[in-house]
Amino acid sequence: MNTALSMALPTYNRGPLLDTALTRLIATVAPYGIRILVSDNASTDDTAAVVRRHAAHYPLLDYVCNAENLGPDGNFEAVLRQTSTRYVWLLGDTYEIEAAALQRVLIAATGEHAFDAIVVDVEQRAKAIPEQIYTNRNALLAELGWHMTCMSALILNRDLVNAGAFERYRDTSFIHVGIVFDHISRRTPSVLWLNGQGAKALRIVGQAKVSVWEQRIFEVWIDRWTDFVLSLPATYDLQAKLACIGLHAQYSALFSLANIVKLRASGILTIVKITPRWNALRLATGRTRFLLLACALVPASIARLAVNIRSSRL
Repeated sequence: MNTALSMALPTYNRGPLLDTALTRLIATVAPYGIRILVSDNASTDDTAAVVRRHAAHYPLLDYVCNAENLGPDGNFEAVLRQTSTRYVWLLGDTYEIEAAALQRVLIAATGEHAFDAIVVDVEQRAKAIPEQIYTNRNALLAELGWHMTCMSALILNRDLVNAGAFERYRDTSFIHVGIVFDHISRRTPSVLWLNGQGAKALRIVGQAKVSVWEQRIFEVWIDRWTDFVLSLPATYDLQAKLACIGLHAQYSALFSLANIVKLRASGILTIVKITPRWNALRLATGRTRFLLLACALVPASIARLAVNIRSSRL
């Protein structure tokens, strides 16, 4: 068994997608003898049967089912605490890793230098950031903190996991990011950023990825995201924190005009949702109060028509 790297895969009620994810993951990691640990958050579908079927052919696939649903943060913590290799890659159950990226990560993971974490690209969404080793915590937060919210981008050192301040960041929705920035707030960091290939979302004909965030977009990406970043230790500059908050919306396009119209079409964007959040919305989205108010006042039927017209043209 590989002692440098293991894969931690938290999951919940996504049996069909998990089936494909494991098929592709095993094919990628098997040549290197990499252990895969699936942590099931008390699923009620066929998740257990899916994992058992794959484990019959790949003995390095382990399965743990939580006695109760611990929530996303709790499941992340549970799976990370069960790893024993030098590094652990926290992979989403709707993602796959690229073979070339795995080879690069293994080279770093087996080298003499011990990184606090290794961060890889996801869908090449952070390709504009130069590849480097971050030794400045504020620069890491300001430039790459927004990207590290994607769990599939993170490969964590076991020492960081063992010392992780999990209790401080439980129920924030960003426990995986919090333990990294909390850990390096007390030391000079060494975080390797590998640009280019990394992880990518599964694309399967007939199977759609269900976003766990869309219905809670205001709670998670306005309330919790801003509160989380601003609550990071005082060793981080306010300027770095504000940059981190704003860049997520900029690069993820969560609050692009097209997506704002889509949110209105689905009834998620409403006056009731935005009026208590004016200040946080400005901080986290960069959008003006006028634009958000105008979109919220558009009838949902008109917004749906606009979404359908745009989709037909793509």
